[in-house]
Amino acid sequence: MRKGHALRPPARRGHELKGFSEVARSDLDGHGNAVGIASPYPSGSSFPVRFDAAKGTFERLYGLNEGVSAVRANDDGLIVTAVGDFWQDGMVWSSGGKPVCDLSDHDWLVGSIQEMDMHTRPWVYDGTTVKIWGGGSPDVFASAVNSAGRVVGKQELDAGLAIGSATVGWSVEILPDSVVLLPIDEPSYAADVSDTGIVVGGLRSFGLARAAYVYNLETGDLRVVEPPEGCVAAALHRIDPSGSVAVGPGFCDWRGDVPLVYFVAEDRLVPLEYLTDLSPGWRLVVAQAVNAHGQILAWGTGGQTGQGETGYFILTPE
Repeated sequence: MRKGHALRPPARRGHELKGFSEVARSDLDGHGNAVGIASPYPSGSSFPVRFDAAKGTFERLYGLNEGVSAVRANDDGLIVTAVGDFWQDGMVWSSGGKPVCDLSDHDWLVGSIQEMDMHTRPWVYDGTTVKIWGGGSPDVFASAVNSAGRVVGKQELDAGLAIGSATVGWSVEILPDSVVLLPIDEPSYAADVSDTGIVVGGLRSFGLARAAYVYNLETGDLRVVEPPEGCVAAALHRIDPSGSVAVGPGFCDWRGDVPLVYFVAEDRLVPLEYLTDLSPGWRLVVAQAVNAHGQILAWGTGGQTGQGETGYFILTPE
């Protein structure tokens, strides 16, 4: 085991995963339950599923449409799909077709929708009503909401280039009546916000994120997090509710895409594979989520041949 944040090695893809090409790799709640989509063979059809951590089994979320992934889950047992359908304790209902970007504890929901004027604006559900937020600002996309109802995302504005102009994104906090640009001096996007007001995202104009960033809404402190040694690009897209651990994608010249994990208090960003020992032939590709206990949901590829299989992993701090 390498030094650092001690994690139990993820189990190899076992018999409970046999026959699945994608399993529970979208989100992880505070109880260690994962949600996603499964495609059993030989039918080829797919459906939303949840991995029950206490039972160690998968369950199909009956009542939700086939072909749609469960994308978010909170500690209240509420699960939402990519098209805005909800599942809780076997009951199913719909948002009316509004796509959901994020779900928090206390059941705050956010998403973005194109209105009649062809501009995209965020919608927010506060547990009682759905409202369009942002004070009419054009082309604003919500990405995340915390349990206190603070919403972050990006605003797209025109930027002058040597060869003309293009639309680029700027990190914002979205309020009911206005959109506030975060004090970041280059194009960026706000990807997630913790319950403590820590925002994570990436700095970029086009293509890969140049570097990750961490911004504290309470203190105004901005921290640019450069890619770790051997990597040329990095971003952070999820942070745990306490604001302690964040995960995101990186690109390393020696292996391509790698998942990264960032420890906020230590200001330490490392490839996730440095923190655990994988079975031979496997490599992690994406770190998808992190929960309040520091558990990380990731998925990877490999198997005995080193290719052709997909497996999910939940890494738990010791």
